[in-house]
Amino acid sequence: MTLKTQMAADMPVFFNDDEFSEKIGYTAAGESAVEIDAIVDRSGSQLEEYVRGPVTAIITITVQKTDVPNKAYGDTFTIDDNEWNFEPTSGVIYEDDNTVQISLERDMP
Repeated sequence: MTLKTQMAADMPVFFNDDEFSEKIGYTAAGESAVEIDAIVDRSGSQLEEYVRGPVTAIITITVQKTDVPNKAYGDTFTIDDNEWNFEPTSGVIYEDDNTVQISLERDMP
């Protein structure tokens, strides 16, 4: 077994909501919402709920590539009862055979 195949086999551990991930909503543009598992990084400096104006809240998620196969601007994510969109300057930060790391900005109410 190669490291690559071992990592693919271990994905269910990392994306188990009893371990590292949590359930979030994902709506591909023009599609119905589905629930997926994501590792949510809330450590961004711009995450405070009251940030408004030209600077808004930013969050980073890591998801399984199979859960978000055709990611695109216009897709939305629901995290902590807030709507999030692709952050226009970053969007997809990293992608490999198994995972995708995405930068999101909170939808302004």
